[in-house]
Amino acid sequence: VSLMADTIRTRAQILALLPDGSSQAISPQDLRDAIVSSAVYGGICVRDGAPVTQGLSTTPAKLTVFDIDEPSYGVVPDSTTDNDLTVPTGGDGDYDVQMSGSVSINATTTTEIRVRVNGSEPASLKVGLKMDNTSGTKEVFNAAGTIPIAAGDIVTAYVEVAAGSPTLSVYDLALRIRRLR
Repeated sequence: VSLMADTIRTRAQILALLPDGSSQAISPQDLRDAIVSSAVYGGICVRDGAPVTQGLSTTPAKLTVFDIDEPSYGVVPDSTTDNDLTVPTGGDGDYDVQMSGSVSINATTTTEIRVRVNGSEPASLKVGLKMDNTSGTKEVFNAAGTIPIAAGDIVTAYVEVAAGSPTLSVYDLALRIRRLR
């Protein structure tokens, strides 16, 4: 007996696979697909070490300090090349997006670290951190929100400052997404 590969499906596809049961046409593979579709998640991070640094400017730039792919299912983490998370085919849905960490910069200015989807901030909700910090002060933060994300979308973190060209020091940082429905 050979099994088909499990397939991540959208909520609408799962509901169509699992009708009211009157036809008794629900296959074991339909149930497997329903189960694997309920747990789509992934993350990238940098943690527990000497601070990793990145130069900043007033133009938003992708954070490129990530170096660990966290455990994931469906979502494709890429901490080494693109520093992002890619949502899988069938992965459309509302996602819990979390970003947390501890950072500092070597200047006194306003710093913003924000989650972006396909290079743009989601109109429905801004997830991130805006801090007015003093040079060298370590800031610890946790930001979370729920946003709609489609299959193939790319989730990243961007950073910018209000003035100057300081350096960001990242002590710990994690970007995680988990499909809710």
